[in-house]
Amino acid sequence: MAKALLVEDDPDISQIAEAAVQAIGIICDQANSFETSKSMIETYPYELLILDLNLPDGNGINLCTLFQKYNPRAPILVLSADDQVETKINLFNTGAQDYLTKPFNLEELQARVRSLLRRFEPPSEMENGLNMGSLTLFSRRQIASVGQVELTLTKKEFQVLQLLVSQRHRDLSRDEILAVCWGESTDSKAASLQVILSKIRGILSRQVPDLKLTSVSRGLYRLTNSPEEQKQEDLR
Repeated sequence: MAKALLVEDDPDISQIAEAAVQAIGIICDQANSFETSKSMIETYPYELLILDLNLPDGNGINLCTLFQKYNPRAPILVLSADDQVETKINLFNTGAQDYLTKPFNLEELQARVRSLLRRFEPPSEMENGLNMGSLTLFSRRQIASVGQVELTLTKKEFQVLQLLVSQRHRDLSRDEILAVCWGESTDSKAASLQVILSKIRGILSRQVPDLKLTSVSRGLYRLTNSPEEQKQEDLR
């Protein structure tokens, strides 16, 4: 299921736009300021940005550039009362793919969102996930799911979980995880890793009960299947 970020500082417009996007089966996060949007873009992966240009604490055009940095294959739909051709050209040159002038029709918003997601949908062969037990990871979109339920993970949490799944048949050291996911091993990064491992344990316990993150010994970790799943995997 695709996930969009809606950036709009008008609460009424934000509420109806979010409802319209969710009505066509898309997960929709909301932000009402530049700083909040920046933090969410840096933390979570998205397949679409729906962006109001006029924010109280920053320029929406700068968010286009930031979004492209973190989500280079995801489209941007701009919402704005500014219908000047120069503004539209500037945004298209910045990286936006579509532009909808306010006030807008909700059915048109839905149609444009569907169109953008179809145009930027990856080829089916790129969507083959990495599976372990009931868990499936989609690397390009950085999505983890159990069936149709998507797990809520930050980009770094997804990275760590993906490494654990891909290296399921051996123990991973703390330094190895830090080197792959952070590029360096420092005390502060090690502390961040411990927090992330703790969160992953909690998510697995609540939502993926057939998998378990175990500490084999001090500083060594492994992701394991439940006994029944492990038997099936050994037979394959």
